[in-house]
Amino acid sequence: MAKKLLLAGGGHAHMMLLAHIGTLTTEGHEVTVVQPSNHHYYSGMGPGMLSSFYTAEDIRFRTRFVVERQGGRFILDKAVRIDAGNRFVELESGIRQEYDVLSCNTGSFVPFTDIEGENDKIFSAKPIERLLEAQKSIIGGCSNPDLSINIVGGGAAAAEIAGNVHHLAVKNGCPGVKVRIFAGSKLMKNATPAIQRIVRNYFQKKNITIDESGHVERIENSTVIMKNGQSHSSDFIFLATGV
Repeated sequence: MAKKLLLAGGGHAHMMLLAHIGTLTTEGHEVTVVQPSNHHYYSGMGPGMLSSFYTAEDIRFRTRFVVERQGGRFILDKAVRIDAGNRFVELESGIRQEYDVLSCNTGSFVPFTDIEGENDKIFSAKPIERLLEAQKSIIGGCSNPDLSINIVGGGAAAAEIAGNVHHLAVKNGCPGVKVRIFAGSKLMKNATPAIQRIVRNYFQKKNITIDESGHVERIENSTVIMKNGQSHSSDFIFLATGV
């Protein structure tokens, strides 16, 4: 009997399934893939794309093309709720997509929501597409010799974004760019001491500021407000917490 297979997301865990959709559809099964982008981006190369070391095409997989070429159905949408009892997934558009078998690989997100006011110059580390948007905005802002960029987060993602966004600005005519990382109590505290030294030495060489005076409470109109009462304005903000 033919079955309905629903894949929520086209991430790495689904790669083998995506490669063999044709086998399933040939046998009469219905395969549907739901994803909010026509492409799946490899997150490990995202910061490199931000600095323009990689192009978008270098780091992304043509999910929609692969699905439809093999007779599958691709829905450009986002899964927001699963009703396991009735076997359907509710999509952001309101559509209810039924299934016999469901597999989810939707990726991570940045769990920072305390943002007030305008946010068109605030970019999260996930989804990776946001880094491409950030790249274009920062290049456009490099006409400002006093360009400043704040990064919220103390892990590897924040460190990678800091280094790459600094490179992007310098490469596009803004050698005096000011980059500050709000790392909470300690930058890359889960990394080995050797890795921490390498990162700190690099940032010191590039005049990237590491702020370890406390955690960020909220963001208001491009201003980072910390729990200790300090505030720091900037032209752009990156959110890289929890990833």
